[in-house]
Amino acid sequence: MKISRLLEQHQKFADQGLVTSFGDGYLVQHNRFYRSIRQAALGYGFTFSNQRNEFYEAFPLLQLEELLEDRTLPYVNNVSVFTKLSKSQLEALTWDDLEGNLKKNYVFHEASHAVVRALAVQHFGTPSGPGTSLDSQRDYVLGMLLEESCANACELLGVAEASDSIHRMFYEMNSYVCEFESRSYLHKALDEWGVGPVSKFLVLAYLHANFLREQFEDHDMSQMLSLSGLKNLDSRQIKSLRALAKVVFNLSERFRYQTTSFHLRLAGVSTPLEDLVDFPFMEALKRKAHLESFLNDWAALF
Repeated sequence: MKISRLLEQHQKFADQGLVTSFGDGYLVQHNRFYRSIRQAALGYGFTFSNQRNEFYEAFPLLQLEELLEDRTLPYVNNVSVFTKLSKSQLEALTWDDLEGNLKKNYVFHEASHAVVRALAVQHFGTPSGPGTSLDSQRDYVLGMLLEESCANACELLGVAEASDSIHRMFYEMNSYVCEFESRSYLHKALDEWGVGPVSKFLVLAYLHANFLREQFEDHDMSQMLSLSGLKNLDSRQIKSLRALAKVVFNLSERFRYQTTSFHLRLAGVSTPLEDLVDFPFMEALKRKAHLESFLNDWAALF
């Protein structure tokens, strides 16, 4: 697809979102999950800025806690670069020229973190540090990975809305998770059970992936279905949800291992990650006070 066509669509909807973030306004207008997170983040008092953040540009993983504390989510101006090109030059460039070359923005993912953190504080209170005991550190990991799983699930849900090539291209410029081949599974689940139960189910599925599990056992599925409000399903329905849930294991090793280990070490945790995740985390999650209201409020965003 010609860049000129994408720019035309960007400009048509630019004032709906961040004017200098390529495709952002289009996604706010056309993707309800993207739009819902944006509205919720703004409602919680977060702002978005294209003022240069050299620390974020240099090492984004180091900056998450500071971004959430400052309540300012950064993005780069990746639109104005095209204004210096002539019409013929724009006609000569295609989408393939952008991939790997035009800097992407990830305010969708960062805003998801912002919204989930705000919800978690409302329901669970201000998070404390990891502590020194193994139990306290595991509880810290559970909270951290629940937040990450919500952000992962949100990006996967947004894939369901990417019904045409323009939408998919803009989504790729603004999201980590681009599992477009999973759209049929998503649509089937959303049509049958609705966004509330499905969004909760996906959070719990991603939690397994983030806890470095490689598959779902039968008892895992039973717990996920129960906590999601998906009850009395027949074998066909469970098989369908299993097929959807398997998508979560496509998360890269960096998301599933390196990033988690990195954040824990920054928090002062020296316990090996393998020891921190080797416990029945779903049982611990079910014992968490106000879990049901947290998951309900998360699902109600959409």
